[in-house]
Order: sequence, then structure tokens, then C-alpha cells
Amino acid sequence: MTQSNSLKLFVTLLLIMLTVFAFCVEDIYLLLRPPQVGQVALITIRTGQSFDYDQEKALGAKRKQALAEYVPLYNYSNEVLESAKKKIRALQDMIPAFKEEKRAGAASLWGYLNREFDVRLERQEAERLYKYHKLDNLLEVMMTIEESILQNRIVDDTASIKGKKTIEIFYPGSTSTQIFPADRLITIEEAHLALDEKAPQLLWQVDKNLLNTVTALFHHTLAPNLTYDQPGNSRRIEEIIARYPSVIVSYQPDDVLIPFGTVLNEKDTFLLEEYRKTRIDELYRIIPWIFLVVVLSIIFYTVFLATVFGKHQQKRIAGPYLFFLLIITLVIMKACLLFTPFPYYALPFSLLPLTLLLLNQDVVTTVGTTLLASVLVGFAVGQSLTIVLFFAVGGLGAAFLAARIRKPSHVVLPSVVVGLINITFVMVLSGNWNTFMSPAGAGMNAGVTITGDVFETAALIHGGWAFLGGLLAGPVSLVLLPVFTLMWYTTPSFKLRRFIDLQHPIMRDLLVKAPGTYQHTMIVASLVQAVGDAIGADTLLLRVGAYYHDIGKIQKSNLYVENQLGGQNDHDDMDPMESARFIIGHVEKGIEVGRAIGLPAVVIDMISQHHGTQIVEFFYEKAKARQGSLTHKATYRYPGPKPETIEAAVLMIVDAAEAASRTLSNPTRERIEKVVRVIIEKRIADGQFDECDIRTRDLGMIVQTLVDALVATSHSRVMYPWQDEKKVDFEFEELGL
Repeated sequence: MTQSNSLKLFVTLLLIMLTVFAFCVEDIYLLLRPPQVGQVALITIRTGQSFDYDQEKALGAKRKQALAEYVPLYNYSNEVLESAKKKIRALQDMIPAFKEEKRAGAASLWGYLNREFDVRLERQEAERLYKYHKLDNLLEVMMTIEESILQNRIVDDTASIKGKKTIEIFYPGSTSTQIFPADRLITIEEAHLALDEKAPQLLWQVDKNLLNTVTALFHHTLAPNLTYDQPGNSRRIEEIIARYPSVIVSYQPDDVLIPFGTVLNEKDTFLLEEYRKTRIDELYRIIPWIFLVVVLSIIFYTVFLATVFGKHQQKRIAGPYLFFLLIITLVIMKACLLFTPFPYYALPFSLLPLTLLLLNQDVVTTVGTTLLASVLVGFAVGQSLTIVLFFAVGGLGAAFLAARIRKPSHVVLPSVVVGLINITFVMVLSGNWNTFMSPAGAGMNAGVTITGDVFETAALIHGGWAFLGGLLAGPVSLVLLPVFTLMWYTTPSFKLRRFIDLQHPIMRDLLVKAPGTYQHTMIVASLVQAVGDAIGADTLLLRVGAYYHDIGKIQKSNLYVENQLGGQNDHDDMDPMESARFIIGHVEKGIEVGRAIGLPAVVIDMISQHHGTQIVEFFYEKAKARQGSLTHKATYRYPGPKPETIEAAVLMIVDAAEAASRTLSNPTRERIEKVVRVIIEKRIADGQFDECDIRTRDLGMIVQTLVDALVATSHSRVMYPWQDEKKVDFEFEELGL
């Protein structure tokens, strides 16, 4: 297997594997890096298929667990103790006044207690209190007991803390809450029991009935110092429910699940986990089919180019390089999806056909490559036929619209038109056209609105992205163009077309100063055009190369035989080595002039390579005849290099064949073919084609085409009567001339 075939096989396999990998890269990422809370999403995760996310099924258990583990929030209040102290002190302050009332004092005390403490005391209980001479001290001791009880965290009931291990308490003046064990809370009933228990223990000497009356008063002042924060707890419960919703969410292919760079929360991880479970079974079923379709598409593409449209159609950019371009396009498109949240409509897919045309690729190959790329990129994005058609329609539009790009600004119009094609495709695909067919009144007469009834907001947004994707294709292709020209040793067509104008100053200078060379150049240009068409070479590059390959002969043009027009040959009086130096020098001078006028590098290389490292045979033989074996062969060789492209090799053959055919006195087809074959055989023997990829079948086609063209330009004509010398002389004599 040759090196070229090995390279082609390698890039073909790479393209196949990369397409399959691009199709499932998100799935591989989820398998190798299961989602965890707090992780950063290294790529954008999109759905590769329709996906219904049942949140109740995925999150129901977690919601119940979260609600069960939910920590309730309470507000602590100091006002309970302060309110109790205030009431007791007010009672203490009123006792002396009641004492002064004598007989009416007990009744006044009875009314005051029932009113202020909201109790139902019997009159005799009030009288008992009135008569107790140490009532003030009794109240102080009872206040101390109540204050000790209020040091606890008291709640109204335990319903809100049932099953809870902790609660959160917000203290007045604090900026945060504190965690408190739920089992250390007491209810108000337990607080009352504690009061009933402690009072007799500390005041055992006080009359029981009197103590019960006082205790009843303090029961009224004893209240919970923790209150359930209803708004705060409702908000927390709503947040839990929102974190674990219970609806079914439907995702379409290419919908973004998690954007690149997102820090995953718990909700994200549940979503990704459910998608991963759904996707894994489908993936094993789809991948073999994806692989098969990709392989068949590439095989068809290769056969399409090699058989249907000729074996040489790939020559402008060789097959492996076309696959490299497909790989680069695939990587760019997939990278845009992996590292942005934008939909596939925004992908500048049409940069591929625009780049191919900028690299002077023919329309047929561009169309075939674009169709293959639409399949490959479509699979890399999702596998939907809609995606493939979207890329194919826009790409084909670019291929036909940009077929004759003359300068960089010419990519703007195709880009705008592709954007319009894209948005039209999206609108047609997404429109609710049944609205127009409704029996309510045939569309607009029934009050149909374009943005509301026919197109949803999402469709309009996608249409905007689609237009942007087409619009960006041209600028992106121009940005990438220098990279491709370096990789494939070529130049954009618009740069070559700048130099195809025969009114260029150098070409006019060549016509004036070296008319013979100019004529030779024009003939060579037409010949290389014919040969290039036959073998599928870059005819634009060949024509420009032919125009400028001999521009080094502008200076001292009389030293070149085609410009001497039968006059004196200056080389007759020159040393053969000096003559050879002048002849060889036209290459170096041509390179110098080419660089000065800004010729593309590939054209300058054709100038340097169109003689390769051949010997200036005429002067070498002349020197050899004079000096014999003392002649150094290397002195009479062109500096080269040898042709490195098929275009440079074609120019070398045609240049030599055109010059040699002029020397034939009787240019019959047989003699012309013999000259062409000898020229090619001598260059093969001299190793001039060792550095370029020119094959035997290419050489055979070159011989046939070149001979046909030379015969056509050298055919003899029927002699007119006035061209008969004898008759002309007779007619001149008759006229007295």
C-alpha cells in the first residue's frame, strides 16, 4: 500500500470514528463522569432524542425525605417574661391601695384580678388573698419560679416538631438562626405542670388553697416563648417543593439540559441521572446503525467523486485533505455545541462549501462534500433527518451562490442568502400552517396573527439563530482560510483571480519588451488549461502560473531566442557558461519580480519549479564540445526545486513541449506526439517528477490532451492563390511593381 493510500485510509477511519464519537460524546461524558452536586459541567449536555422527564418518579421520594428532614423555624420572644413581670408588679403596686379601702378592698381586688388576669376567682378566694399579710413576698417567690420555667424553650404544641430532631430558633437582635435539639423543648402544658409542681415544693408552708389561687394567676402570665414562624416555614416548604417538582417535562432533540460551566445542584443531578438511564439502552441500539450509515455515506462519496465525475475530480484538494477538512468542520461544529448553549440552527455549517470554493475547488466536488458533511454533522448533532436537511439545504445554497468568488467581500452576499434560506427552512418547518386551513375563515380573515397563531416565540428565536448561523459562515471561512492554505499548500481563488487579468502592468510590460515570450506564454496558458481540465488539476492556478512563469525574461529579453525574431543571436559571441547563467537567471529574476508584485506563494513556486533541476542542454553540449570532460554538469543545471505539485509538473511539460513543437518544420501529429513523449521520458529519467504526486495514467492523459491541442494550434492550411510565389511575382509585374 502506497503512502498516499495509507494516509487516505487513516483519515477515513479517523473521520468515521470521530463522527460516531461526536454523536455520543455527551453520553460518554455522563458515563465516565456521573453527575455530582457541586461539580462543574465541562460540556453542554443536550438531549440526543425525545425525553420525558417524570419529576414525580425521579424526585418524589427525595421530596418526602426532604420534607421529613425539614427543620422548622421558630422565633424566640423575651416579651413573655417581661409581660409577666409587668402584670405582677402592677398587682403589687395596687395591693396597698386595696388595703386602704378597708371593707371594700377585697371586692376591689376580686374585680381587678378577674379583669386583668382573665381568671374566674370566687369572692372568698380574693378575700383570702386580701387578708394574707405576706402577699407581696408570695408574689415575688412565684415570679422567681415562673422566671426559671421561662428559661426553657416553650412551644404551644408539638405537632410542628413531631419526628424532628432539631429546630432553628431566631433570637431578637441576631442576624442568623441557631440550631436547638427538638427533644429539649417543652410544651405550655408541661410548663404549667412544672409551675404546679415547683410552687408547693418551695412554698410548702403557705396555705394550699391560697397557693392554688396564686398559682392560677401565674398560669395566666405563663405563655410559650417560641412561636412558629408561619411565613418563613411556608417559604421553606415551597422551596423544597420547587426543588423537587412533580410534573412531567418533555424535551426534544437538541434541547439543552445543562449548559457548559454550570455548577450542578441536586436538581440538575437528578435530571442528568434520569436522562442517562433513559439514554443508555437507546445508545447501544443506535450506535451500530450510525456507524453503518456513516461508512456507507463515505463509500458513496468516494465512488461519487472517483467514478461518476471522473477519477481526477479530487485533485484540486486531494482526497485525504478533503477528509481532513471534513474532520475540521465536524470538530468546529461539535465544539460550538459542546461549549455554548446555542441551538444547532446557529452553527455556521456553510463555512465548508464557502471554504472549498475559496480554495478553488470545483462545484461538483463542493456539492458532494457538502452533502456528506451534512450527514456527518447531522449525526454528530443528533441523528434527526430534519437536522441533516437543514445543513444540506443551506450548504447547497452556499455552494451554488458562491461558485465565482472574486474577492473576500464577495462572501457576504452568499452568507446573507444562506441566512435567509436557513430562516425560511425553520419557519416552514415550525409554522402552525393548520391555522390557515381552519374553517373559521381561511386565515387572516379569521384574525390570524403571524407571531401568535402561526409561529410560536420559540420558532422565531430559532429562526433568528438560523439566520445568524448563515451570516457567520462567510466571516468564519475567511478567518480559517489562512490555516487551510498553509495546510494544503494552495491559495484562495480570489487571490489568483487578481492576476489573471492580461491588463496587469507586468503582462503589458511583457508584451512590449518580450513579445515572443508573451506569445509563448499565451499559448502555454491555453495548453495548460486544456491539460488541467483533462486531469482535474487546478486550472485557475495553472493559467496564472503560465502567465507569469517567464516574467523573468522581461529584462534582457533579446537573450532569449523567441524574442530575437531572426536577428543576431548574442549567445554566438558568449561563453557557454555565461549564456547558461543568463538563461538560468530568468527563473531567479522571475521569483524576484513575482514577489515584488505580490504573486501568491504557490505561483512563485511554480516559477521556481517549472524548469526543476534540469540541465540547460544546448549550452551544456556546446561547452562540452569545447572543453570535453572538464565541463561540470552541475554548473548548467537550474537551481530548482523539482516540481512539488501536479500543476508545476504540468507547466514544466507544457512549457517544454510548446517550445519544442515550434522547431518542427513539418509538425505532423506523429512528430508532435514523439516530441511530447521524449520530453516526458527525459524528465522522468532525470527524476524531475520525484517530488510530486503524478501518476502514469495522469501522464497518459497529459500526452493525449497536449498532442491534440498542439496539433490544433499547428495544423496546416490550404494555400491561397496569392500565396503562390510565382503567381505573386507575375501579378506584381502586371501591376508594374
